[in-house]
Amino acid sequence: MRNQQDTQKQGFSTVNVPKIFALTLIPLFLGTIPVFIATIALRVYIKSGTINQLLIGSGIFLFGLGSTISGWIKHLSGGPNLSITIHRTCACISSIVILIGAVLSFFYLVPGRDIGNIRK
Repeated sequence: MRNQQDTQKQGFSTVNVPKIFALTLIPLFLGTIPVFIATIALRVYIKSGTINQLLIGSGIFLFGLGSTISGWIKHLSGGPNLSITIHRTCACISSIVILIGAVLSFFYLVPGRDIGNIRK
């Protein structure tokens, strides 16, 4: 009891999420929705051939995959540190991939068009 009171005095708190929530709700919301968005981005890429849509969809898929894996790993022997490391690493990599796709969208690069047709 003393440790809990000491951590609350210092401004630290812990949140314990039940395993059933971590194993069901995290993959449902942070895994299924990014897969759905990535599927839409893949269909747009197949129809239009724009690489920026593929990059944005891949970045969102990577974020969802990292969130799902980190939610499942949290309750293993690695503990929350491993889970946080996986989540933040995947979030960083996915944000870089999404940024590259957004920059390519800004320049409106479409296969088969010359540079003179860039939207201004």
